Amino acid sequence: MVTLVVAAILLSIAIPSFRALIQNNKSVAQTNQLVAALNHARSEALKRHARVVVCAMNSGQTDCDGASTNWGQNGWMAFADTNGNGSYDSATETLLRQWRDTAGKSDFTISASAASLVYLQTGAITGGAFIGILLNLDGASDYDRCVLVFTTGRVKSKKMASGETCP
Repeated sequence: MVTLVVAAILLSIAIPSFRALIQNNKSVAQTNQLVAALNHARSEALKRHARVVVCAMNSGQTDCDGASTNWGQNGWMAFADTNGNGSYDSATETLLRQWRDTAGKSDFTISASAASLVYLQTGAITGGAFIGILLNLDGASDYDRCVLVFTTGRVKSKKMASGETCP
């Protein structure tokens, strides 16, 4: 009987910590996937000597959703933008990759400061300002992460401190 009481006490302490560990790992994994996608798009722009667009997908997951900055809703895509219009044309442009609602992680909100970003053949991004992408899990700020894409194309991610904002 004493053993059961001790086990119950230990479980009541361990379970909340284990949940926090799982939530943190989900947040880190999603962030790493986004950083890898951005780095892949940048390397493709350098390799192809062409513009590469990374954008939030529309609900049909066939093109960019020019109005949405929520990259987590339908996922995001990267394509070689050979005609320079920022929109995916399946007949003439190469779809590099799609990242859909990644592994059922619909509990993420991925809010970007832009609906899309464009890598130039130099690896830099257009627009003259860096882009911030906030990853939020379950609406709680405990696991927020920010991905920054600098004008040079370099990508950096960091865990957000309480009350901090992602540019």
